[in-house]
Amino acid sequence: MLPKNVMANNLPKQPIFSFGVVTDVQYADIPDGCSFLGVPRYYRHSIEVLRRAVKKWNHHGNLKFAVHFGDIVDGFCPREDSRKAVTKLVHEFEKFEGPVYHMLGNHCLYNLPRDDLISLLKMPTSHGCAHYEFSPAPEYRFVVLDAYDISAIGWPKDHPNTLNAIKILHTKNPNVNKNNPTGLAGLDRRYLMFNGAVGKAQLEWLEFVLKDATRLKQKVVICCHLPLYPGATSAEALLWNYDEVMGVIHRYNCVKVCLAGHDHKGGYSVDSHGIHHRVLEAALECPPGSDAFGHVDVYHDRLSLLGVDRMLSTDMRLGGFKHHQALAFFAAKKPYPALSISGERAEMTSSSSFHYLVIALVTALVLAPVDGGVLFSSLRRSVVIQASPKAGDVLKAGEDKIEVTWALNQTFSGDADSYKTINVKLCYAPVSQENRGWRKTNNDLHKDKTCQLDIASVPFAAATSSSVEWVVGRDTPTATYFVRAYALDSSGRQVGFGQTTDASKKTNLFRIQGISGRQLWVDVAAGCFSALSVLSLFGFFLVEKRMAKKA
Repeated sequence: MLPKNVMANNLPKQPIFSFGVVTDVQYADIPDGCSFLGVPRYYRHSIEVLRRAVKKWNHHGNLKFAVHFGDIVDGFCPREDSRKAVTKLVHEFEKFEGPVYHMLGNHCLYNLPRDDLISLLKMPTSHGCAHYEFSPAPEYRFVVLDAYDISAIGWPKDHPNTLNAIKILHTKNPNVNKNNPTGLAGLDRRYLMFNGAVGKAQLEWLEFVLKDATRLKQKVVICCHLPLYPGATSAEALLWNYDEVMGVIHRYNCVKVCLAGHDHKGGYSVDSHGIHHRVLEAALECPPGSDAFGHVDVYHDRLSLLGVDRMLSTDMRLGGFKHHQALAFFAAKKPYPALSISGERAEMTSSSSFHYLVIALVTALVLAPVDGGVLFSSLRRSVVIQASPKAGDVLKAGEDKIEVTWALNQTFSGDADSYKTINVKLCYAPVSQENRGWRKTNNDLHKDKTCQLDIASVPFAAATSSSVEWVVGRDTPTATYFVRAYALDSSGRQVGFGQTTDASKKTNLFRIQGISGRQLWVDVAAGCFSALSVLSLFGFFLVEKRMAKKA
């Protein structure tokens, strides 16, 4: 890491502009429910999340616009109420003191035809399509893609785009229910009816826009309901032809960030071309009293997402150095002097070369952390885990046992090939982290201090569930806890996780009562001092005995 004062001196204090973000509100005036995976969904509360977002955006005072990344209403919204529900949500968005840009999501299209949605959401397009672009500042251009250009939903049944989508699904997904990924392996699990593709004409339009942005030396931010990069999301949430779209994007150097919704748990990754992919956490899955929205500060060299509650903050630096790039940077910035066979010149050249090499190596070491450890926000929740303590239980250190059971989340079965070990940990809840820096949560797992106590590490078994029984260690401090399991690859790197609490770490928490507050280090210290006392006493008697003999 660079010293904080160096970073502060080199970074502009004010962004070029800022904008609000929220996704997957999926409002419906119906009782709460859950996803097909059993994740709770709070249909009526989601509009309250939106209201708090708009209020906070307006209070900020300097947000130039806001973006909603699709799925404004839920598919379970009664069809007779669809138009009323969309209008109600649009009215809430319009309370924001600036323009709001929308995009189509699958739940939007379950409710109303495309043409109606384009009109109701006031998309700034004159050609009747759901893709468009805008430039909030000369240095930046935003491109909004239509992820359901080729789709089995939203178009008339006999439309060529519908027929094309049905053909793709029949070819790629043999299941009768085309929203069922059973039997599909790896990235083929994206071929589900609730996903879609970007059509040929839209791809050509995208290439034209990127070519123009390159000419104008603009940085481009891509916005799409469906994620475009496998590293940032589950296979089941990907755009069907994400590879084609990224092929166009990678032909140009202007695209810096891709933002998306759809995958409610969120995600983040950087691809091989240095493009940041951030999938935003959904407003729909916020229990009452919690939120998921934020705003993005845009600078010349980075985009910084400042998330609220369940939406994780993310700093996306553009073209940032990595440790393996440092030598090339210094070679380009300070060319080594040419070597000479004459004595003095050769000595001076050698010294200069050595000097630059030292600078380059030191810089490589300093910048190495930029390559980073594993970011918790980039992990998929691919492990289903349960622990025996119930919410509110109080366990006694050194006496009580915790039984932990885990299995692979079948939604992410395509990821299991890289899983070698399951590492189960006891983790501090936020209430026991307050004012305790040594327990502080950090998105970089190399620096994270949330989960310090190991329960077990066992080989991963994809076919069955596994369990372990653990006696709470005598040295376990008094605190409130939950249990988390990391899936590790062959190098010991975290590649997936599961935990017994929700994303905000507020549910299913239990407490452990330590042994009179005495921890292991106290016992060790006492033992050491006792041993030292015995040795000192023995030494004293030995010296006295020798002195007596001399006398």
